[in-house]
Amino acid sequence: MLATARRSNLILQPLLFAGGLAVCVLAGILAVKYVSVAGINPMKLAALPLGLLLAMALILDKEKLFIAILLLRAGGDVVLSVSKFDLGGYSIGIGGLINLMVLLIAAMYFVREPRALPRNVLWPWLVFMSMLVVGVVRAPVMGDAVRISLSLMSYAAVFVIAHYMVTQGRDFRFCVRVVMWSAVIPVLGALWSLATGRSGDPAEFRLAGLFSHPNIFAFYLVLIVALALYVMKQPDTRQRGWLGVFMLLLLGLLVMTKTRSAWISCAAVFGVYALLFERRYLIYLSLAPLVAMMLPEVRERVLDLGSGNEYYTYAKLNSFAWRQLIWETGLNWMRPSGYALGYGLEAFVFHSVNFFPLAGGKTHGAHNIYVQVFFDLGAVGLGAFLLVFLSMLRELFAARHVDKLGSAVTIMLVAAYLVAGFSDNMLGYLVFNWYFWFICGAGCAYWHSIRMKLRKDARQQGGPPVGTGSQGAWR
Repeated sequence: MLATARRSNLILQPLLFAGGLAVCVLAGILAVKYVSVAGINPMKLAALPLGLLLAMALILDKEKLFIAILLLRAGGDVVLSVSKFDLGGYSIGIGGLINLMVLLIAAMYFVREPRALPRNVLWPWLVFMSMLVVGVVRAPVMGDAVRISLSLMSYAAVFVIAHYMVTQGRDFRFCVRVVMWSAVIPVLGALWSLATGRSGDPAEFRLAGLFSHPNIFAFYLVLIVALALYVMKQPDTRQRGWLGVFMLLLLGLLVMTKTRSAWISCAAVFGVYALLFERRYLIYLSLAPLVAMMLPEVRERVLDLGSGNEYYTYAKLNSFAWRQLIWETGLNWMRPSGYALGYGLEAFVFHSVNFFPLAGGKTHGAHNIYVQVFFDLGAVGLGAFLLVFLSMLRELFAARHVDKLGSAVTIMLVAAYLVAGFSDNMLGYLVFNWYFWFICGAGCAYWHSIRMKLRKDARQQGGPPVGTGSQGAWR
């Protein structure tokens, strides 16, 4: 036996040594090749070791890795944009790697405990993602379709992850604070932009902070303002004064983004809060437009909607009239054969050169998620997309019996998202969507955990089963 073991070791050790040497040589060759491709760009050079670090963190503790991603991703657009490699006309970099990590984290959670995800939450997403697969197959450009489908699936991923992180009210409040802390880097970046006179839009000063576009920053700010309002109104919250100052700072930055739909969304959040909880906020809301119109930037953006509403040759349209024109021409271009399943993902952008008279040889987005989804995925895809929101709103509305304020704020964020979707490419705002869907998922998971506990207690006590609590109203 000992002799046989020794002979096996004599054979195995050289093989292991040769295998290890081959791996090291291959790694050295790949490293040299990688450096030659990355050049002297420090962010591209950092992509490989960062990828290895992310892989190790994924293995060691996926939840802490996801929390770290949430804390840092809001301030990462500027940095990640310079880390992209050009591969056959498509760009991929550290941002794509982080997206992959989010998808893997959600998959690992689901594989380990699939029953922890409620069916009424899971099935709408599965139906919509099935339509995404159909949209990829029918897409005019496969690469663009795959890219956007992975982004949309990452929204589902963060929604799913929230259900595994939240099992009680304390977990929900922790998630809210994590998203709020993610605002530190973007706010500091925005203040730096103001101090240096830089903006995200070279045509006019529209504050984008560290985001790729002012609109993304604006909707992100609306989300953080709503969460700050929720935290500030909690009975156990300390330092409400500092939170109030922080909220005023966020509102000031929101004004400088010049995103009108985000202004309306923010006003709607405060308006519903005032009607349900503190009527004195209605006074603040009534005074806010008067103060805002004193600012030249705000007055200019509002008055811009009063001109340029008619289209004729060489006319200059305002932004809303421009949107109406692209919606009308896009929908008129469709044929009845495309009404059911659409023309494939990113088809609207691809065909906009053909049907939009102001295209100028360039592609354009729909600036309307309903027109976009209908054009790309047809009526079936649009129905699946709306089903996701319907199931989520049902869960959040039922949560009013557990956390009235949290339910109201989250529902208003969803409503604001749906309303803003009529005039903005909301589905394309990846960073904002991650935080939005994570908070919505955390809210749904919070109520689901309470409902499961009540049902368990009812079974143990021999009482009637506890329902969803969908009846009743805010009291």
